[in-house]
Order: sequence, then structure tokens, then C-alpha cells
Amino acid sequence: MRVIDPDAHFFEPLDWLNYSDPELAAQLPPPRSFEEVLIRRTAEGRFSDHRAIEDPLELCTVENLLHCKKSDTLQCEHQEGASDEFLPYFDGAARIEVCDAEGIDLQFVNPTAGFSQLSYQVGESGHPELMPRAVSAWNSWAVEQLRGYTDRLMPVAQIDPSNVEWTIAEMTRMREAGSRAFHLTQNRAKSWTHPDYEPLWSAAEDLGMVVYVHIQFGTPADPAYANNGRSFETFVHLGGIGEAAPTRQFLMAMVFDGVFERHPRLRMILAECGHSWFPGFLFDIDAKTSKIAMDGLPHENFYKLPLKPSEYIQRQVRLTALAGFIESGQESLTVQEMLERLPDPDVFVFSSDYPHIEGRKTAVPFFEKLLPPDEKLRERFFGGSIAQFVGL
Repeated sequence: MRVIDPDAHFFEPLDWLNYSDPELAAQLPPPRSFEEVLIRRTAEGRFSDHRAIEDPLELCTVENLLHCKKSDTLQCEHQEGASDEFLPYFDGAARIEVCDAEGIDLQFVNPTAGFSQLSYQVGESGHPELMPRAVSAWNSWAVEQLRGYTDRLMPVAQIDPSNVEWTIAEMTRMREAGSRAFHLTQNRAKSWTHPDYEPLWSAAEDLGMVVYVHIQFGTPADPAYANNGRSFETFVHLGGIGEAAPTRQFLMAMVFDGVFERHPRLRMILAECGHSWFPGFLFDIDAKTSKIAMDGLPHENFYKLPLKPSEYIQRQVRLTALAGFIESGQESLTVQEMLERLPDPDVFVFSSDYPHIEGRKTAVPFFEKLLPPDEKLRERFFGGSIAQFVGL
């Protein structure tokens, strides 16, 4: 049985940029710790105009702070001379050894610390025009780390949404270097379904590059809830409860604005976004297109596309399972219940999220225990579905 892991990560050394673009590294302020970056990112995502925030810690739950501290221990300071403990986090040869030991045939490898730290470095430099160069530097570093192993380890390319022409050129470069996916986050400037992005979706189809959506895609909680006359204690927990909301909105836009209809070969992976919300979401988006009015009589509807919304999702989206969410009790549906409730179980696929705290190095045996005995279903979950979906 072939095992494909569409959600794994680097954990870049603190000084990785020195090896990719030393001149750029010299122009930027030194990177902050990963723990500090995570805290700041959480604070910015939930920032409220209703009250001045002096300490970003106010906007972080206790659980999030503990997670940040644990994650911070996974980042080594120096790439050169790193100990054997850290090598599998960024070195291609060491990662292949882990994959062989754990029975994983192929991984998509995303950034972790390095890219998020880099974004803040560029912001603090006062030179936002350096961001495309910084994006390219991370992409080049990732390619170099996995050189010679891209038949099994494929970097997820980072892009600059403000420059479509540059992004397409960078996607093309990365595809030639072995990448098969590019990462999207919420675009606050304009919808990803805007006509300006049509060339991007066409290029993704032509290149065979998968759209990659990861947890923390966008801001989940309306800042108005922070204006409760008391403290932020309740507000900070709303983000976790509504984590899937921005992803849902993005998917609905891609369906209802016709992107999936116009680009039927476009493929998308939702990684670490949770899973229990998904079956109900498929029902909800179809219900929005009902031709029956509230009084029970037929009526016209805004929706004119040939397929049901859920059919576009099933055709063009895959959703990864995450061991940490399951084991910690954050999922209301078991793996088996998910496979039973989905119209097409091929939508739900394996991932390890290695080496993250919420991931599992031993993800293969973890999920083997949770799956029903159906051998065909198990083969599709572990690799068959995603292989056919991506063309691997």
C-alpha cells in the first residue's frame, strides 16, 4: 500500500536565510523567536479597535501559549552543525530516513518557523518591496534542502498574492524544481475569486500545481466580540471555535463565484483545518441552492451552475485528517464516522503533520487502528485518493 502524506513540515533553523540569500539576511533585522512570532500572529489576527492592546499575551489562550513554548523547542539556532535531533526537521536525507522508518512514500513539505519569521523581518525592515525576494529565498532554500529527493519530498511553494505575474513565474520555477503545490492564505485586499486571479488558476491547472490551504487561513472571530465590557478572556476562545469559518467562506466563494466551474482541473488540499465540520458544510452549501421557497412552493434561485456545490467540492478538494485534533478530543466525528457520512470517502485523506506538536511521527499506525477493515477504503485513505487527485 502506497502512503502519501500531503501535510508535513520543515522546522527551519533560525539562520536558514543566511544559506539562501545572505545579502537579504544582512538587510533585515534578526528573526524573532518562533514563540514570539506565533503570539504576535495570534494577536494581529484578533486585534480589536475597541480597546488598545498593550500586551499580545492578552489575546492568547493558555493552551496556545503552552503550544507555542513546546513548538519553540523544535527550532535549532544554526543550520550548520545541527545535532541529529534537529536534522530530520530540515535535511532531506534525514527526513527520508524518517519516512522509510514510518512507511511513508511521499510527503508535501510546508514551512513552519522560517517563513512566518521572515514575514515579520520584512515588515519590520520598513521595505515591503523586499517580500517577493524573501518569498523566493524561502522557496530556493526549501528546494536546496530537498535536492535529490523531490521524487518523495516536495516543497509547498510560497507566493506573493499582490503580484500575479511574478507569482506565476515563481510557481513555474518551483514546479520545475519538484514542487506540486502552492500556499494560499486569506487575501484581505480582494477575493481570490476576483477576475485578476483568473490567470493564476489557469496557470495552476496547466502546471499541475495544487492550491494549498492550511490552518490559520484567515481571521475567524469578529473583533466586535472583544467589546464585551469585561476582558478578552471569552474573546480569545472564539477564534478556536470558529477556526473553520474563513475556510468555509473561501470554499463557498470558489464555488458560487464559479472558479471551480471555470477551472475544473484546479485541485485544492485543506490541511489541518479540522474535519467534523465538513459533512455538515457539504449539506449547507447545497441547501443554499434549494429551488423550494420557505412556503413550500417552487422559486427561482441565484445558483445557475451545472453541478451541485457539494459536487464541485468533492471533485476538486481533499481534506486531511489530523491525529492531534482526534486524540485531544477536538473532533466530534471519528475517522470511521467521517468516511461513512461523506458522499465520497475519497475526500478524506491521511496526513502526519510531522514534526509539529499536533502531528504524529507514527501517524500511519495511529490511523490504521482507527480505520474500518475495508482494504480498498484503507488504500484510498492512505494514498490512493490523493495520488489520483494530484496525479502522482
